[in-house]
Amino acid sequence: MKGNGAKNMILDVISESIENEGIFDHIGDIIMKDLRDVERHTISAIENCRLQVIERLEKKLGFITVDRLDFPSDSDDNLNSKNELIRNIVTTTAPAIEKMMKSIGSLSGKSIAELRDVLTA
Repeated sequence: MKGNGAKNMILDVISESIENEGIFDHIGDIIMKDLRDVERHTISAIENCRLQVIERLEKKLGFITVDRLDFPSDSDDNLNSKNELIRNIVTTTAPAIEKMMKSIGSLSGKSIAELRDVLTA
């Protein structure tokens, strides 16, 4: 996983997760709710997207992170390094997911390809 291949895989995973979360299917509902509901929905959607990103990356990379198995952190050096890789990827993608969510009002009706451009801006 080097260069643009890894970046594209991560963007695909984020896009799929956002799409699966149905965020853009419910723009009207979100706009109609009061601000507290929108905030709660947004926080929930971000967390759901993060979880989906972790799960999808685990499937694509072929392993499960230490945190999700609840193993002691020093149980397996190889697993720990893979866990660190996932943690780093999620840490770097979380701001992109949050940026996407904050822009939700101005992005309604855009395709996933267009949303990918927003993630890389």
